[in-house]
Amino acid sequence: NYVKLFQNPMFKKAIVNSLLFSLCVPINLTSQLFLANLLAKPINKHFAKAARLVLYIPTVIGGLAISLIWNWILEPNFGVFNTILSSLGLEKIGFTTNEKWFMPSVLLIKWWSVGMNVLVLQAALANVDDTLKEAARIDGASERTVFFRITLPQISPMLIYTFTTSFIDAISEMATVQILSNGGLGPNGAAITLSYLM
Repeated sequence: NYVKLFQNPMFKKAIVNSLLFSLCVPINLTSQLFLANLLAKPINKHFAKAARLVLYIPTVIGGLAISLIWNWILEPNFGVFNTILSSLGLEKIGFTTNEKWFMPSVLLIKWWSVGMNVLVLQAALANVDDTLKEAARIDGASERTVFFRITLPQISPMLIYTFTTSFIDAISEMATVQILSNGGLGPNGAAITLSYLM
């Protein structure tokens, strides 16, 4: 089986696609940490609750349903985005049929499912010792220094956890790309991943 796998002409494409998914993990994690830090600040309580709800809905609904919703939004002929583009007099984009747009579309969908990690990181930020931060501020430390020297080291176990789970999810990605490509290989093999090939 392994010999057949390495002889398969789509094997290299599957590795490249899976690596692209895994390379988006640090970018997603950075944006998730930013959102969690933003929501941990003393802002309007109702806004924070609404933001958490909006971010967490994709996690509750599940990957399959989210992928189907995005497939409808990105549909090349009658999707929401292309309907807006055509009403503005712009050319329609084949988000799911054009190789150039397929992977960015999938990465956008994966970014939208950030709710769980944002909540985990927000919980980690809530457990950071405020006395250490206050002492650093009294000593003249800037907010940036407080974040990178005090907050980040204290939440590093949760960062490692979210990075690991996100990386495993990215490497084993199959459902989203298969739904967007309607169960096929996608444009020029853009939908094939290692988990699908194996």
